[in-house]
Amino acid sequence: MFESMLFALLLLADSAALETALLQQQLDQLVEHCRAAQAASLVAHEGRQVEFKPLAGDHPSDAEKQQLRCVLTGLQSVPDLSFGFIGNIGKPR
Repeated sequence: MFESMLFALLLLADSAALETALLQQQLDQLVEHCRAAQAASLVAHEGRQVEFKPLAGDHPSDAEKQQLRCVLTGLQSVPDLSFGFIGNIGKPR
């Protein structure tokens, strides 16, 4: 019985790691699509949570603002995503 529970836990952990890796792939594609590698960083975490780091600094250029808007708009289209900003953490849906 213990072995079957351990096996189930390992499968669950593998599943969560795979889901996080697939989400990271989606996020990387979004940043590439928006040409925003210099403007924003997106990091996937377990539980479909995303860490968003603006890289443009305190005074982003118009082009960087457009890239950031593209990324944020793209994030809205990702289903079941837990997304928030530091100090304004999003609530799970």
